[in-house]
Amino acid sequence: MTFEIGPIVVGHNRFLTGVGRILTRELDAAGRFALTHVHAYADFQHRTGATSRATKYRVVGMATKRTVRLSNARRVATFLEYGTKPHIIRARRKQFLRFTVRGRVVFARRVRHPGTKPYRFLYNATDAAGRVLIANLRS
Repeated sequence: MTFEIGPIVVGHNRFLTGVGRILTRELDAAGRFALTHVHAYADFQHRTGATSRATKYRVVGMATKRTVRLSNARRVATFLEYGTKPHIIRARRKQFLRFTVRGRVVFARRVRHPGTKPYRFLYNATDAAGRVLIANLRS
């Protein structure tokens, strides 16, 4: 008994191409979901919305290993994502810092900042998108 392997190879390649297209489409949908999640559920106080709008996603990788990469190019995004430790803020350009406390103007050469908590908005969006991706691939 002999088998012609050519049609089997062609069918296998078509199957892999189809799976690749489905995976790319679902990864793209997961990336869009992650962006929506950042806009809707970021816990930090939005002043201008620029940090949320600066969040981007890309589907990266080769045919065998693809992933969604979520990023934000704004410098403040790192501080929002990971938080900051307590630190001292010093006056740089002028001799004093000027700010308002309980309606009174206060001047100081330096202040002790207590640090900020991490909001993990990119991590949470990536995690939620991963769960949605798995649910979509299983259905």
